[in-house]
Amino acid sequence: METIVNPLEELSLLRLIRSSARTNEQILNQLKFFRSIVGRLNIAIFIHDLKLLHHIWTNNNYINILGYTDSEIKSFGPEWAKDNYHPDDFHILKERIEYFRENKGDTYSGIYRAKHKQGHWVWIYSNSTVFKRDEEGKPEHIIGICIDFARSFKTETAFDEFYRENHRQRNCKLIASLTPREKEILQMVASGKSNREIAEAFNISCHTVNSHRKNLFSKLNIHNTGALGRFAAECGLD
Repeated sequence: METIVNPLEELSLLRLIRSSARTNEQILNQLKFFRSIVGRLNIAIFIHDLKLLHHIWTNNNYINILGYTDSEIKSFGPEWAKDNYHPDDFHILKERIEYFRENKGDTYSGIYRAKHKQGHWVWIYSNSTVFKRDEEGKPEHIIGICIDFARSFKTETAFDEFYRENHRQRNCKLIASLTPREKEILQMVASGKSNREIAEAFNISCHTVNSHRKNLFSKLNIHNTGALGRFAAECGLD
């Protein structure tokens, strides 16, 4: 039996097809537009797996910032980060992971140095937010952006001034977290005093001085006495 198609229904179907085609074309044009904007701004966008500790997706713009292709970036794990984050900035990566894993908030940002594929350091500004949570409500994936931060400043002097001020504010927060005795110990360490000299000055045992020193390492995220001295000097405590 031959099916009779209602002309009105056929016309409606044709209109729906044409409308869908126009909608798809508009979506594609919008995607091209957004890609051109991101490309001009030189922004790398990523999705990071907090359990596997590596990127599972990027928009392939890391090539313009760090010199690595999309497939290279996605193959890097925690070991790459240890070798290619600046030693003085590696704590930022650890803080970000702990921040999301401990569910302290939805967004985290930081400025750090990462090694370019050619070997030089690149200042990166990164901002991340929770993208996916697991069945227990804990963050599983984060989505974020990376920008070659130093390029956004017109002059190197302007960047240096910003960095010093940012560093000073961070140091002030860290100093505020210390006890009065820890500040005194920090100042003595910065002046080159040994554990024995510090113990004699405060009439305490060398064991107690060493405990204070370990607390300073932990609170300031510093791993040796030389770095502790440099930190104190930056804060004007030497």
